[in-house]
Amino acid sequence: MKGSTVQAGDVDAILPSLAERVPLEQMSLEEMVRCKLAAFLRRFEGYPIAGVHEDVLARVERPLLDLVMEHTGGNQVKAAEILGLNRNTLRRKLSEHGLVKGARAADRKKPTGHAI
Repeated sequence: MKGSTVQAGDVDAILPSLAERVPLEQMSLEEMVRCKLAAFLRRFEGYPIAGVHEDVLARVERPLLDLVMEHTGGNQVKAAEILGLNRNTLRRKLSEHGLVKGARAADRKKPTGHAI
């Protein structure tokens, strides 16, 4: 540490990352999300931020949909049942997240702005 101000890198250099301190398999999903969001909010402390709710939901929903579709071998009826969604709702969400087979990469909706 060169100055009197402690930087995030200084802490990282001293403490192992959270994943090294607590094995992921011992953390609940809620604990992992809480940790990640707390770090995100600390990074933006003092700066205006907006739209976090929608951004977080998009970042969770996309991999959830992708994994369930993979698990069902692309069967939307089974995937909708697992997710507790109407099949039309699932199809809309798949399209919104660019997860429809044959969708071009340029057409895929990406989460906005915030790196969580």
